[in-house]
Amino acid sequence: MAAYAATVALDMPKPERISRTHGLITGTVTLSNYNATLSEITGITRFFIDDTLPVKVTSGGPSANGYLVSWVEASKAFKAWKPNVSASVSGPLVEVGSDVNVGAIEFTAVGLIA
Repeated sequence: MAAYAATVALDMPKPERISRTHGLITGTVTLSNYNATLSEITGITRFFIDDTLPVKVTSGGPSANGYLVSWVEASKAFKAWKPNVSASVSGPLVEVGSDVNVGAIEFTAVGLIA
């Protein structure tokens, strides 16, 4: 099982200031090797002050490969989901297995900046 691999391509070189204390940055994250043991995506979080307020990150919809994603504030990473096709597991979605190419995810991140 390989490590969680995320590559970040930003739309701008640094966060755009949207207030005196907050900034916004957009771009694309490619999750080329998903692993349930999430690792912080520092390509996003490095721009924001690590304070009591978490960085808020939203995705622009499903990944390029059709997986649903959600930002996990505790891990500072995206968690990937797929439709449940198994009768043995209840619920409409299940987490993607390890070593899956989730694909590209467009994102917007907002947080405290210096």
